[in-house]
Amino acid sequence: MTSSASSGDNSITIPVAFASDDVFHDVDLSDFIVVNASARRFLPSLDGNTSVRIMRQGYFSAKLTWETGQDLDLIFGALNVLWQNPVAIDDSQGVTNEENVSGTALPDGNYGLFVYEWPTNNFSDPVDLTFDIVTAGGNFTFTVNAEDFGFHIWCTKSTDGNGNVSWTNVYSRSVLSL
Repeated sequence: MTSSASSGDNSITIPVAFASDDVFHDVDLSDFIVVNASARRFLPSLDGNTSVRIMRQGYFSAKLTWETGQDLDLIFGALNVLWQNPVAIDDSQGVTNEENVSGTALPDGNYGLFVYEWPTNNFSDPVDLTFDIVTAGGNFTFTVNAEDFGFHIWCTKSTDGNGNVSWTNVYSRSVLSL
């Protein structure tokens, strides 16, 4: 719950504070009251998008799922401008059919999601990998058929002069932009 005061304006800015360990807030505008609305013959109403997830600007998370019994692991890494020299940011090496990685306060640059099969990295069978990705630039889900280990997703994070974050994601031979 929050309240805000404004006199004569037709818009209000409601600040949303982030603690140092917060990566997002879900905001839901469910009701608002205009003082003296009936005396002014004004009928307040909510129109358009009334709920939104506000992300920390550099946030990125990915969930990897698959249907087979293969033991797959996932690494989220930073790459240089030539898409080389990966440095691990986060890794997930569980034994279930779900792996999760994330990064916060990420600077603009190139990133990748590396998938490998434990322990031999020979991908005993091709497998459909489903990625659910959440970023400050948007959310998306897609499936890639993997026949071997390696970087299956490449991402570039960029921020424009107004502070708007976008992620361009490349996988297989397709490009997705948010």
